[in-house]
Amino acid sequence: CECNTYDETFKKYRAAKDAGKNKEAEAIALKLSQEQTPLCRILGLNLLANVFINVSNMEEANALLQQQKALLDSAACADEHYLEYFLTKSYYHYSQDEYDSSIANSLKALKLAEQT
Repeated sequence: CECNTYDETFKKYRAAKDAGKNKEAEAIALKLSQEQTPLCRILGLNLLANVFINVSNMEEANALLQQQKALLDSAACADEHYLEYFLTKSYYHYSQDEYDSSIANSLKALKLAEQT
């Protein structure tokens, strides 16, 4: 459950997002989501979901979050690796004005953060 390329990839992704280059950020996240390492794929799916939430493509974002959750469940990684999933799931619900669901996912993320 490691992704050695994530830190460098995330820097590039964040720089593209900050520059308003959504297609470039999407391409970076897509490449990460296609790596062989399960955690890299999981993190790539998370970044992709964020891209689609930002452009209000909620159907695609939800599908990516479901794929991420399925990979997390099958990867047998530590619970702390669910943190990004719950944060993004919270953002997904917040973006749809589903505040109760957003808060519930934020609290799950908080619990994981406190444990680690």
